[in-house]
This record gives sequence, C-alpha cells and structure tokens, in this order.
Amino acid sequence: MGSERRPRIKENGGGRPKRYNNAPLTYEFRLQAIRFFEASQMQKTLERFYPDTQGKSRDIKCKLIYLWVKNKAKIERGGSVHTTRAMRKLRKAGTATVLSQETELQLVEWITDYRAEVSPVSAVLLYIKALKFAEVIDISSSDFTASWTWRLGFLKRHGLRFRARTRQGQNSREESAQAVEDLNDKRKEEMHRLGVDVVHNANQTPACFEHARKLTPSIVLKTNPSNIPEMRKQNCEHRYGFGKHLWKEIRRLQDECKMQTYGNKTGWWNAGLSVVWLDYNFNDRIHPDCLVLLLWDDFSSHWTDEVKAHAKTLKAHLFKVPGGHTSVCQPVDIAETLD
Repeated sequence: MGSERRPRIKENGGGRPKRYNNAPLTYEFRLQAIRFFEASQMQKTLERFYPDTQGKSRDIKCKLIYLWVKNKAKIERGGSVHTTRAMRKLRKAGTATVLSQETELQLVEWITDYRAEVSPVSAVLLYIKALKFAEVIDISSSDFTASWTWRLGFLKRHGLRFRARTRQGQNSREESAQAVEDLNDKRKEEMHRLGVDVVHNANQTPACFEHARKLTPSIVLKTNPSNIPEMRKQNCEHRYGFGKHLWKEIRRLQDECKMQTYGNKTGWWNAGLSVVWLDYNFNDRIHPDCLVLLLWDDFSSHWTDEVKAHAKTLKAHLFKVPGGHTSVCQPVDIAETLD
C-alpha cells in the first residue's frame, strides 16, 4: 500500500506571501523624493511618496528619506543620467569578473590586425574571441560570460564600434558585367552632354583610402578634437583636424609618404572631409574653368547637399557609381581622356 501525501490546505503551501517591503528603489525615485523634500517639508513628502504608511512604517520611511538626503551627491549622479536612473544599485567598473587591462589590450590588437586585412569584426566574433582570451588566463566561461553589457563597455573604453551591415547583398558576374556596360554608356553620354573631356575616378576602399591618378591619395585617422572651440576651429581649418603639436609629426609623415592625412573623432570619412578633399584636388587645378567629371561611389557622405553644392562651385560634376558595383566599376584608379 503506497503512502499518501497530506493534501495542501493553501495553494502556496502555507507560507506567507512575499510583501517586498525592503525592495530597493530606483535612483530616479530617490532623486525625486529628495527634490520634493527640499522644496517642501517631510510630512508632505511622506504623503506624496508613501501615502499608505502609518505608525512605525512611517517613521522608517522618514529616516530613509533623511538617509537619501545625506547621500544626495551619489543619488544625483545615478538619478540624473539616463543609463543609470532606472538602476537600484551602482557597482564600480571591475566589480564583476572581467578581463584584465593587459588582456583587453591584446584583444584590441587582435581586432586591429583583423581589420587591417579588410575583414569585419561582428559582435558574435568579439564574443567568441573574448571567451578564448579568458580561457587562456584561466577564467572559466561561468565566471566571465562576455555579456552584451561587457561588450558595450569594451567598445566604449577603447573607442571602437561595429559598422552596420549593408543591405546590397552579393551580385552575380552577369549583373556586374551589365553594370559596367551600363555605367560606361551613361558616362559617355554624360561627357558628351556636358562637353567634358576629362574623367577622374575617386575610389574609396574599405581601408578609407581615396585614390585617383594625378590626385594625391588620402587617409583618415582617429584623433580627439580639442575641447576649446576656437582651437578646434583652427585645427579643422589649418591642420586637417589635428592639434598643433601632433600636426608637426603628421605633416612630416604626410610629406614623406606623399599622402593627404585627415583626422576626426571617429576615423571615418564624412561630408566635411569630402569638401576638403574636393578643395585640395580641384580648387587649384591648371584649368579651373574647365568642367571635369568625377566618378564617386554611392557612399552617403559623398552625396550630401553641402558636397554637391561645393563640387558645383569647383566645376566638378559628380557621377554616381551604382551601389554594390564599386569593385567592378572602379577596379583601378584612372584619369581618363575621351577620344
């Protein structure tokens, strides 16, 4: 005869339901209570934020608000920032199990070398590689999980970012060949229509180089802008975004390598650099009144209203290469003359 269990009288097994009386509140709630208390008095603050408390519970909430006022500086730091105001506890960086600074620098070096081969680094790839680096230094995957919050912090600490994946997809050889043929036909028609006899090809590779025969190549480097507005303006106007001390070294390397060097916070080509590049290559040409045709790929910073208007003042007609076909429509950097 099997043993029978005693039937439950209550659904929760007879235990008391959780009341969550000591649940911590968000920093945004604490900061609101502090500001309301400073603008009025304690009784009104209790009525506003704890209307249902009485007796001993009311005294406890009163002491709690006084404690918040005492720690006002910390609560203001947490409650006034969008990323932390919904938090209930703040932890210093490095409280959890994380990679050491030396290991993170090795991971940054790996990303740099990987990108130097024109290979993109995705969030999944960073996740897998971070776990491998942790395994090398005897940190188990249960202690260090390379969570998305760690990845965001890692990218922010080292000034890195992931590029958005394009939606163009992969084109077949037949589509690429047809794109080249169509581009050549349209280019010749445009040259005859405008009366242009010179075409420049400016091709931007994934390494952020701008090339064209008889035009100086250029590269974009990452540099922090000056915190002083006047100095930042001078750096952009006279030193291509670099500080006056760093510019001495950049200028020497620029002359040695015969390459224009630009700098900005992201290390990425933008509309402002497109305007500077057009000025450098077309503003002082031998025949400034003669219209030229410039082949440019479908990069967003090449086709802003500011860039198109500036190219028009330089008598440089921009001709767009269809998206997804840059590798076949601009295989080499040429300066072509129409027969």
